Amino acid sequence: MDNPQELAHIKINNESEAFSDLQIPQQNIIKSENDEKETENGENENENENCENEQTFSKFEFLQMKKENNQNKTQPKSFVNILRGYNLRRIIKENHASPIKQILFNNTNSYNSNLVVTYAIDQVSLYDNLHLGKSLDIMAHFVNVATEKDKPNVSREISAITWIPNPFRNEALLAIGGIDGTIQIISICQLKVIYQNRDHEDSICDLITTTYKSSSFIDESNGSNVISGQLVKHKCALILSASKDKTVRLWLITFDGVNISIKCTHIITSETNFLIFHPYNFTFYTTNKNSIRQWSFNENEIEQLDDLILLNNENSIQLKKNHNSNIDCLKFIANGTKLVTKSVDGKIVVFNLINEQSELEWRVRGVDENIFSKFDISDDEKWLCVGNSSGIVFVYDLTKGIMICKYEYKRCRTPVKCCVFSPKSQHVLIATSDGVFWRWETPPDILNQNQNQNQN
Repeated sequence: MDNPQELAHIKINNESEAFSDLQIPQQNIIKSENDEKETENGENENENENCENEQTFSKFEFLQMKKENNQNKTQPKSFVNILRGYNLRRIIKENHASPIKQILFNNTNSYNSNLVVTYAIDQVSLYDNLHLGKSLDIMAHFVNVATEKDKPNVSREISAITWIPNPFRNEALLAIGGIDGTIQIISICQLKVIYQNRDHEDSICDLITTTYKSSSFIDESNGSNVISGQLVKHKCALILSASKDKTVRLWLITFDGVNISIKCTHIITSETNFLIFHPYNFTFYTTNKNSIRQWSFNENEIEQLDDLILLNNENSIQLKKNHNSNIDCLKFIANGTKLVTKSVDGKIVVFNLINEQSELEWRVRGVDENIFSKFDISDDEKWLCVGNSSGIVFVYDLTKGIMICKYEYKRCRTPVKCCVFSPKSQHVLIATSDGVFWRWETPPDILNQNQNQNQN
């Protein structure tokens, strides 16, 4: 394989050229100790605004809103306070003037959980969400530029990203897929591309990874990664890539802390839009329009394979269809026994994989047809956050499908492309189609109050 540095070049921009902070009117965001009376008066104004908004909803949505409002009154106060206490504290405008397509925390291990990335067109932005004064700050900005070996007039636009699990605490690996079918792996520590291939013949639709069985943390300080003066390679992860060439490829990743290699073990012929690994067994699921298929493979055979395994739809199980529109996001809960799916028309379904029955169904308000928007689920699997076409993010009680609260700001009126909870659900990060990045966070007083209640 050619040297990846000759195939692709990652340019690191000055952060001041790529980003600009937007000024947030403090009186609209931060509530001071002397604002309680103003807040009480403001509640009446908000109620009037809600009444005006209700007139624009359909009869079904209006009845659903009244039902949710009545049920919200019975929720435990401490539970609702955290959700309703979020304030907008940080706004970043990425200067590419394009939709931010995804926000992704590094949940592969706790050591790098502060890292969060976004991507839009041909750019990837890396942020620190924790250490720099507990503020959201830019760490690096990557631009996927063409090289001499690239074909002329071939776009370098990025179409998918994923963090790769690895056993090294001082390293983070990021895989990116392009619309030209290229898969690249970036070392965050080395700030360069360390691997690239072009095995897919068309645009990458999705990339996902899971930890491999041989993976374990390595402590480089005591030299345990070096035997007889040579680096020891570790099979650390599996990666799935779906492409518009109607194939899905399964890759085994080997990494020694410096160099990386990838071996393709399976090629699956199946038209696929999105992918997800099961959290506890070697099963994965693919979506195509409004259908979902289940695939299984034998983990023990992966290392012993010399030839590629070829599969097609006959080797999969199609699940019951619960959507009439294209599925744009899916996640597991309840130890992998339930699958939460969302379609572009705003319908959310909690599907039980054991009895193959739908347990909950509801629709997100204000969603226009064919608007792709990814949702997220909190670590404790109690809350689900999802945005709509008007820049509003709703938080639902995932056990009942009831709306707990919503986050909206008068300057945020463009479609929400994705929203995520930070680890421990202290923040909600939102990306909109105008290239703006929003962070809502729990005020320290509410967070400390909740922690004290949990201790008691």
